[in-house]
Amino acid sequence: MTDAHHTFPGLPAQVPAARTWATALLPTGHPRRDDLALIVGELAANAVLHTRSGEFAIQIHVTEAAVTVTVTDEGAAASSAPRGAEEEEFGRGLILVAALADDYQEHDGRNGRTVRVRLDRNGGVR
Repeated sequence: MTDAHHTFPGLPAQVPAARTWATALLPTGHPRRDDLALIVGELAANAVLHTRSGEFAIQIHVTEAAVTVTVTDEGAAASSAPRGAEEEEFGRGLILVAALADDYQEHDGRNGRTVRVRLDRNGGVR
């Protein structure tokens, strides 16, 4: 079992750093490693690009059965639920995150927005 937490500055250059940090927590060959990379990249990018966040925090909890990712930012959300229209440039990332996740939750609080995603070891796109 692994529990890890890291806070990143809310800068675009930190998105790949967050993705690299998160995927390093899973062993090579883990069946959800690529999904984790995509999800952390998307949620980190949203925290940087779509909120007024000065920083964002990522918590990763790994068990034999699942990987849980929690991303919290300090800013007000520009949009919420995972939706996007075909003609829009943005808006499809959260749809993809929700499709890959075995559980997807959002919470807006007075300290910012939290998105929690669970990836079951043997789960995936439904």
